[in-house]
Amino acid sequence: MNEAGLAEAVRAARERVAALRARAAAAPDAEARALLGEGLEELATAYEELSAAQEELRAQAEARAAAELAVAVERDRYRDLFEFAPNGYVVIDAGGTVVGANRAACGLLNVSHRHLAGKPLTGYVWAGDRAAFHDQLAALLRGEAAYESVLRVLPRDGAGGPRTVAVSVVPFRDPDSRRPLLRWQFRDVTAERQAAEEARRLNVELDARVRDRTARLEQLLAELEGADRRKDEFLATLAHELRNPLAPIRNAARVLQLRTPADHDLRPTVDLIDRQAGLLARLVEDLLDLTRVSRGKVRLRPERVDLAAACRTAADAVGPAADAGAVAVAVEAAGPVWVDADPTRLHQVLVNLIGNAVKYTGPEGRATVRVGREAGRAEVRVRDTGSGIAAEVLPHVFDLFVQGEDRGGSGLGIGLALVKRLVELHGGAVSAASDGPGRGSEFVVHLPAAGQP
Repeated sequence: MNEAGLAEAVRAARERVAALRARAAAAPDAEARALLGEGLEELATAYEELSAAQEELRAQAEARAAAELAVAVERDRYRDLFEFAPNGYVVIDAGGTVVGANRAACGLLNVSHRHLAGKPLTGYVWAGDRAAFHDQLAALLRGEAAYESVLRVLPRDGAGGPRTVAVSVVPFRDPDSRRPLLRWQFRDVTAERQAAEEARRLNVELDARVRDRTARLEQLLAELEGADRRKDEFLATLAHELRNPLAPIRNAARVLQLRTPADHDLRPTVDLIDRQAGLLARLVEDLLDLTRVSRGKVRLRPERVDLAAACRTAADAVGPAADAGAVAVAVEAAGPVWVDADPTRLHQVLVNLIGNAVKYTGPEGRATVRVGREAGRAEVRVRDTGSGIAAEVLPHVFDLFVQGEDRGGSGLGIGLALVKRLVELHGGAVSAASDGPGRGSEFVVHLPAAGQP
């Protein structure tokens, strides 16, 4: 029951009591006593109604006090949230005049609450952005939807130069006066924008450097290609020039062998000349073949070949060198292993690998050639007990003109480069492994396996 209801109840009770009093004054004694009792009951009822109304009013008063306290607490909480928010908040009226601001906004604009209140906010907007600010303010006052934007604001006295802020705005009405207000949130993004601009500048600079470096690399690549082409031409010319005098030297050595008896004192010398001339001829042929492969002038003539038999033939070809160095050569194969390969080129590969094993293995050493299948591919493993290969040389052992110091530094480093290129022409792969200097080495060739003819 509210205060109006209580007043109405009191007025009604008074009217009933007055009516009873008037009736009692005009009535006989007995009737007057009855009316008096009725009036007393009416008064008791009115008293009870008034007590209940009073209790209800007290409860309403307590509830109202609690609500007012809660409102005050929320108002203080909102004021604290507003005042100590990390972003700047400025409240302006429809005319653009500042009604309130928090500490972050005052710090951003380098001004106190007292100096900021009542001032037009546009005075702190960077001159180049004022037109956009006025357009946004007018649109908000027309009832258009709020949107985020970026403005530059100028702190008082120009302290630190203009600041870039991300702006969002919320229209609302003053809870007391109901006048329309705008709450602007300013988030300082100056550092972010500066960092983004610096990153953009660095990206532009990096792109320019990358373009310059790429152009330089392309120029160097062109120069390297030219040098490589000239190298191939030089090697081809050198091989041809060396090949021409080798033929008569070998022929002369053969004539001397035929005319020199086996027991003659000069026969070992003649045999040495013939053997070394043969080695030199093989080296020249390897060099010539390497230049042909590099220039794409080698055409394979593949046919079905037993890899085990080819290894035995290559071991026989290296036999004289193995005998001279007291190196044992063994070929191990469980049976035929068929591949499609050019017999001549395959012989070159195997002779180079077995010859290398013999060359870098000392007296009483051993070179083992194992032939088999591995994961559906034909495989040849050439293992020796020789000088081994250093870890830093191993990744480059198939490069042209690479020769490790631990392998005596002899040779031109041509044979393995030719092996790699010929194996790859056959669709295969070759690899090298070694436990280090003095611990031998192993070369593994994988070729596509073929069925039995």
